[in-house]
Amino acid sequence: MKPDVNQHLQSMAKALTEIVLPELQDKPFALEQTSLVIASLKLLCETQSHQFAYAQQEHDDASRLLSAWYSAMPTSGNSAFWQEVFDDARPSSALDFATLSLAVSEQKARICQLLQKDLPSAPAGLKALVRQYIDRQLARETSSLRLTGFIPNAEQTPAIGEVLA
Repeated sequence: MKPDVNQHLQSMAKALTEIVLPELQDKPFALEQTSLVIASLKLLCETQSHQFAYAQQEHDDASRLLSAWYSAMPTSGNSAFWQEVFDDARPSSALDFATLSLAVSEQKARICQLLQKDLPSAPAGLKALVRQYIDRQLARETSSLRLTGFIPNAEQTPAIGEVLA
């Protein structure tokens, strides 16, 4: 039998739901905590297989925004800033998960610098791209967290696989 992470997570959630939860009915705090663990296991089931695609989409979106920013406002960062952006520019498909995750963090830090410094003076077209970048990021984050119990109308939020498609 081939090990399957989702199957393992589902089995743990099922055991907690069917065996442990009934035994905790008179212990509200333990019941609540066990329910949170079950929700977390279900969240992992839904999202873990999409981690790499999620990171790739984040990287590609950030790369597009940084490239558009440079085209629209090449003087908004100093030459060392843009040199780092271009030196780090690699297609997401060429990166392993750990490298990709680090690259996304660096890209987001650079985007934050640009937003804090130059967004008010950015042309309308660039502001629209920033809005699109933020909207796509929020859609990914909301979708990936929909099973936590903290997302309003979570049942209407698409699964992360649908958002990434």
